[in-house]
Amino acid sequence: LYRFSVAQYEAMLRHGILEETNRVEMVRGLLVVKEMKHAEHRIAVGYLGDFVGPALPAGWHGQAQDPVVLDDSTPEPDYAVVRGRRADHRPHPRASAIGLV
Repeated sequence: LYRFSVAQYEAMLRHGILEETNRVEMVRGLLVVKEMKHAEHRIAVGYLGDFVGPALPAGWHGQAQDPVVLDDSTPEPDYAVVRGRRADHRPHPRASAIGLV
């Protein structure tokens, strides 16, 4: 097995080596195939956003099924609560900005 760094993974995305159609995410340095999203999953994530989003204090926002950057992973949790505005996190929120996944 070869473990990629977050920088290597982000470079592969930036240079088009990996694309959205590849349906992978990086977990502990390994590329892992993302599971298919069934209707029940989509509905549950939507309800989570409906309930959690309005309860968030000022200065926080919710994001559904978008990447977060950890030391050795860029998982796409079903829902994450993130400090700051969406535009503050390019390309993606880092661990220090994550309040809850």
